[in-house]
Amino acid sequence: MKTIIFSDVHGNLEALQALIRFIEGYPGAQVYSLGDIVGYGANPRECLSEVRRIAHVSLAGNHDHAAAGLTNIEFFNPYAKEAVIWTSNHLDEKEKQYLSTLPLIKRIPKKIFLVHSSPIRPEEWQYVMTSDDAKKNLMGFQEPLCFIGHSHSPMVIGTGPDGSLYREERVLFRLRAEYRYIINVGSIGQPRDGDWRACLVVYDDENQTLEFKRLEYDVDTAQEKIIQAGLPGFLAERLRYGR
Repeated sequence: MKTIIFSDVHGNLEALQALIRFIEGYPGAQVYSLGDIVGYGANPRECLSEVRRIAHVSLAGNHDHAAAGLTNIEFFNPYAKEAVIWTSNHLDEKEKQYLSTLPLIKRIPKKIFLVHSSPIRPEEWQYVMTSDDAKKNLMGFQEPLCFIGHSHSPMVIGTGPDGSLYREERVLFRLRAEYRYIINVGSIGQPRDGDWRACLVVYDDENQTLEFKRLEYDVDTAQEKIIQAGLPGFLAERLRYGR
């Protein structure tokens, strides 16, 4: 069975529509969303509706919680803070209630651990970006695979039976038996690894392979919508450069 895992749509409907077209090519696949459906982009309601429709599992991200009034935005950067306030003002109470009920984690016993930020203390929205971060967070789950989002940058760190860590740089690779992995699936709506295209992961549990996919989308329209909505122009500009 194939599983499609994605994160950080961030209200970017054009990028999400590219994902939906991609999913149509995988009939029967499981679809998991790791959170931050809203925030930054100009179509939070439409993205929320579509993710609810396509995802078999959907988790909460920090922007989802912030838009629902569950997270203190005092420490958000000015652009994120403005986007949260705008997003919250454009969601109705039922939509906010839905976001507030999304779980922080999901376990598929003996197979997969899903979380938006970090396995350890996911409610604190910490980042897993370095080998030291990964080493600490490997203690937060027992499953062979942990899929995360949050940083908007794809990454794979594996650990062998001897506890040594390594980074997997290939786009398509076979998972190693008796190894455990933390896999950042990147971002659909706002990549930050220098590649503007939407990023997701396809996991094939039969062949034990994992593949990162990049999808082109109508970035010009996504940018124009952000500007027309009165959101900070920087949020539109960064989409073009994947930063």
